[in-house]
Amino acid sequence: MSVATAEPQDLKLANRESATPPAEQSIIVTERASRAVKDILNDQRRKLLSDLAPELVEIYNSFLTKQGRAPGFDELAAAGNTNGADLLVKLGTAAFGKSEHMPQEYRDMHREVTAANGHTATVAEMAARAGVSETELLTKIGKSAGTILGKVHLRLRTVGAGCSGMTDKLDLDPGFDEKRDNLFDFHGVPVVVDKRSLLYVAGVTVDYHNELNRSGFSISNPNRKSTCGCGSSYSM
Repeated sequence: MSVATAEPQDLKLANRESATPPAEQSIIVTERASRAVKDILNDQRRKLLSDLAPELVEIYNSFLTKQGRAPGFDELAAAGNTNGADLLVKLGTAAFGKSEHMPQEYRDMHREVTAANGHTATVAEMAARAGVSETELLTKIGKSAGTILGKVHLRLRTVGAGCSGMTDKLDLDPGFDEKRDNLFDFHGVPVVVDKRSLLYVAGVTVDYHNELNRSGFSISNPNRKSTCGCGSSYSM
């Protein structure tokens, strides 16, 4: 599952199970689940680099092997003998015109300019339409495309859904709001829970399973009073 530039992205959930973690912990994310999150992010980052900056894939892997962690954006740029600003432009240049890597507003603009001019929109035409310089345009596209190369959180939240009223969800989300969110760290993975959701998920355990009949993440919530027949939602 990929990381969006605006909306968080769901992670696959395995069948849930009941468990009661220690009372002193607000939530628990197991080492196995944390490792799975890191693996997912590393795979997505390699995929992005393979698409937009293939020469950095080996540099990324080398840093990961030597340091035991993924490089930050500026660290990756430095390891590639460039700087963050230039790397953003490089990513933006490679991502230009590729709908899967461009912000929605620029995707729409690209289609409009292409249709109006009768040929594929150029960077210069797009920059003029947006009222920015070409460098500014490419930098913004690069920031959008390179979101996953920055800090990404595992977000645990509760939403209204299902026949019993509520369901717990896991997302990969680059966003964090100090006023709205609580921040945790589990085995090197930053985990965020908004204050409203924490009322419902206090005491949960997040785990990961890689078995034949059970694959993906699980959320064990001891606060559930009843669940629906499919097990996807619950009431409290």
